[in-house]
Amino acid sequence: MKKISLNKPSRYQQLQCELFSDFVVSTNKDEYSRRGSSDVKKLRDDIYWGKYAEFMVWNHLSDKWEVSSVDLNIYPVKKKSFDADLLMNGNPVHVKSCLDSSKYPNSWMFQKFDPLFNAPNCEDKVCFVVISDNGSYMYESKITEVEISEPVLIHLRKT
Repeated sequence: MKKISLNKPSRYQQLQCELFSDFVVSTNKDEYSRRGSSDVKKLRDDIYWGKYAEFMVWNHLSDKWEVSSVDLNIYPVKKKSFDADLLMNGNPVHVKSCLDSSKYPNSWMFQKFDPLFNAPNCEDKVCFVVISDNGSYMYESKITEVEISEPVLIHLRKT
């Protein structure tokens, strides 16, 4: 996969990420708890960086293609879905992010029953974003070309 450099979101987009993560965190606490995490600050940060990555991808893609807006709606728990984060020329684009760490290799976690992997659509694209102080970047791939494996940490394998 080709490494694609990404620019930081605008200050306005960063503020949208902050507001979104502040307001949506309460609708995600139970799911994180089921995965063994109860740290609300980490949850808020994860939500912030996920939306931050979506804006970086949107900024990159929208220069060349027709791309749907980043979704800033706050859905009740029962209305949450595994839908794509963006649509590019009508095709689904899933944005997955991680913070760069020199301590561990970059990796991305998925929920065990995510239809993206259980019933992949050959039209689905995934943008694997690495957020770094030294320059953020992404790898773009069709989902059918992505190799997945079990998490290294055993307690994460159940979810």
